[in-house]
Amino acid sequence: MHRPMFTADFAPSLNFPPISTPLPLPQVRREWGLATLILRLKFDKLMKVLMLLLLEKPLLVVGIRTDEVSICTCTLLHLLAPYKWASVFINILPDNNLDFVESPVPFIAGVLAGDEKEVEMILNDFCVQQALHYGLSVVDLYSGEVHFTKEVEFQNMLIKCDSILTTNIFVKMSNYEQRLRYLVTKEDSTLLSLKLFIEYGASSSESVVLKNSLQSINSFIKSVAGDMQSSYDAWKKYSFLNEDNEIIFLPNRLLQPLQDKLVLLENMVETQLFSAYIEDKVEMESDDMFRKHEAEEKTIAMWVRRYWKKRRTC
Repeated sequence: MHRPMFTADFAPSLNFPPISTPLPLPQVRREWGLATLILRLKFDKLMKVLMLLLLEKPLLVVGIRTDEVSICTCTLLHLLAPYKWASVFINILPDNNLDFVESPVPFIAGVLAGDEKEVEMILNDFCVQQALHYGLSVVDLYSGEVHFTKEVEFQNMLIKCDSILTTNIFVKMSNYEQRLRYLVTKEDSTLLSLKLFIEYGASSSESVVLKNSLQSINSFIKSVAGDMQSSYDAWKKYSFLNEDNEIIFLPNRLLQPLQDKLVLLENMVETQLFSAYIEDKVEMESDDMFRKHEAEEKTIAMWVRRYWKKRRTC
């Protein structure tokens, strides 16, 4: 698809080459940063990282390329929308001061390594290894691995995160990931090079996949807060105005209906009514498979009939 270009020419006295970039302007965080995180980490690990950040757990992002580390840390902040990170954020730690990971406050920080050997040194650093037992998780952009926190009290939450990843929305995300991995193998793909991405932008197919991926992530992040995102003033029913005209938020008003609904479902799955509902679903699936096999058999039979008829004619 043809894309218009914006070109800036400078006076000859400046001795500066003209700048040319596609319109609309490349979305570095929304496209290149998101694509890099998906391709390096895969969707399941990326979503677990975002869940940890929603709980304000510290995160260290390690890589060997300045642009990659800096943009990916900024992209993680962007993916938390509509929430805003309220604690410490350092896209690249100065002088790789790893003593910082012992900070008592939540943080998102990037660390730049010179090569694979230095990445291993950072991961095996005493301060980092100690911090892993107190809530820290480490994203290794070089290998694509995520070293999740070893905090004993948080192990149960990590199991719950794995359970959440089985819901339907993540199946769709997995399909987007596979599509993206296919698109970056094409010659015209620019997602593997920031320089090419800035110069030419993402292809139309890549932009569509990344836009849908971002929408899926955003839908999940919003869904965590229940129906508070359903309208601009939905949050008001979970708060009240005190005598000093201060708005007081009451978490229990938000949590209680969700907890009651879960209790209802826990009891409902034990009923004959729910068992019959599941049996109907299984029967419908069996009928669909039967019809599909029947259609395949007819297709094969028609092909064989045409083949033999043509052969007899010859």
